[in-house]
Amino acid sequence: MSDFDTTNVTASGIQDGPHVAEIVSAEMRTTKSGDGQYMNVKWQVVGGSSFYQMYNTKNPNKTAENIGLGEIARIQAALGMAKGQGSASDLVGKRVLITVKNKSDAYGDKAVAVKYAPVPESVGDIPF
Repeated sequence: MSDFDTTNVTASGIQDGPHVAEIVSAEMRTTKSGDGQYMNVKWQVVGGSSFYQMYNTKNPNKTAENIGLGEIARIQAALGMAKGQGSASDLVGKRVLITVKNKSDAYGDKAVAVKYAPVPESVGDIPF
C-alpha cells in the first residue's frame, strides 16, 4: 500500500482530456532558421497549469504550414471568429474548451491541445 497515488501524474501537470483554457499570450515569431514563422501561444488551464504550443504559419514544409494554419482556423472557429480574420493579439484573453493530450518527443514530455470547441455556457455542460 502506498501513502500517495502517482499513477495519473503527468510531466505537464495537466491531465489528458477536456479543459477550459485561456489564451494568455499569442505572439508571432520567426523560426531559428529564419525561413519560417509561427504563432507561440500560452494556454492557461482554468484552475491548473499552463503550457506553450507553437502553430506554424509559414514554413518551407507546406504540410507543416497547413497543419499549423488548420489548427489556428479551428481555434478561430471555436471562438466564433471568421477564418483568416484578426491577428495573434486578437486571441489573447479568450477562453476555449480544449482537449489536451500529453505527448513525448525529442524535446521531452509536454501537453498539447488537440481539439478546440466553444466554452459551454454553464460549467455543468463540460464533459468531464
